[in-house]
Amino acid sequence: MGLRPSEARRANVADYNFETNELTVHGKGGRVRYLPVDGEVARWVQERVDPKDRLRDAGRGPVPLFANPNGTTDDKRWIKASEGRVFLRACKEVGVKFKPNEALRHAFGTHAVNRGVALDRTGAYMGHTETKTTKRYAKLDTAGLVDVLRPR
Repeated sequence: MGLRPSEARRANVADYNFETNELTVHGKGGRVRYLPVDGEVARWVQERVDPKDRLRDAGRGPVPLFANPNGTTDDKRWIKASEGRVFLRACKEVGVKFKPNEALRHAFGTHAVNRGVALDRTGAYMGHTETKTTKRYAKLDTAGLVDVLRPR
């Protein structure tokens, strides 16, 4: 979805529209953007969020959209250190090395551009204010490179 890890940690149930599957993201500098949530993530949210928490005022303050089942905070919100540990453990299990703060976000940007999503649209999803920031994701994948080198 192009979320920064800090944006995912801050996301509350009240930020998610269960009818349209859209997430309101409160990003850097107080900027707000609205992201469509794809089928797999939308199903995950629908299955795991308690219906009583879907009310804007759940009576106990903001409820995290992505709760940490082993969290030590009162609201079970993810903290940066535990998120990093879980991410690095998962990467190790599948044999890849990434920086926890960048990997998924960069993968999103690269895949979106490689699938033909326009730079301005990809940048809007990622919260970029400048198109030049998004251009770093405009790397051709191997199949795209072959298409360029061997036109039909």
